Amino acid sequence: MQIDVSFDTDTNYSALVDQVLLEPCINDIMSSAKAHMDTSLPELIRELGYSFTSNVETCKAQLRQLGTGPDIHAATVARIIGVMVRTHTGLDDPATLQNMNATGTSIWDKDKSAELGKTWDVAVFIKAVQELQPTLHWKEIIYELDHPGFLIKDRQGLTLLLEALKMGFKVQGFNVGLIYFHLRL
Repeated sequence: MQIDVSFDTDTNYSALVDQVLLEPCINDIMSSAKAHMDTSLPELIRELGYSFTSNVETCKAQLRQLGTGPDIHAATVARIIGVMVRTHTGLDDPATLQNMNATGTSIWDKDKSAELGKTWDVAVFIKAVQELQPTLHWKEIIYELDHPGFLIKDRQGLTLLLEALKMGFKVQGFNVGLIYFHLRL
């Protein structure tokens, strides 16, 4: 038995191989990188401390510098809001990575460290996100708030969350049905 194999000279087999073999691998790598960014960026922001939300331009610049570029995803925003809700008090700004030098002391003089915020300015963060990604859907952000590690410890945390959502939905409107969905348990 003989099998006859012929190749069409007009077909770009290299592109076909790329499409069949490489494209799924690249998609897997990109989705893995996105998932890693969704979880690591909020922790980097926590390390930066409350000064991350000192003003809109600084917040946008730091988001770009940390690798979001013009694209910031709903899951990332939800996790950052989660970190802000969980750590609205208790971060010691002078001891964060941004403010440490080799000796472990603050590189800022005491007057400047006293000026730093004592909590997150969620209004600054939301405005920065809206300017970087105006097409972001806040409905998706609400769904993405259901993630491991999301914790509202007290009234101040709940107030911060509601302020963030109110500002986000100011642009798109709020549908009360969004808060009635099955949680991923």
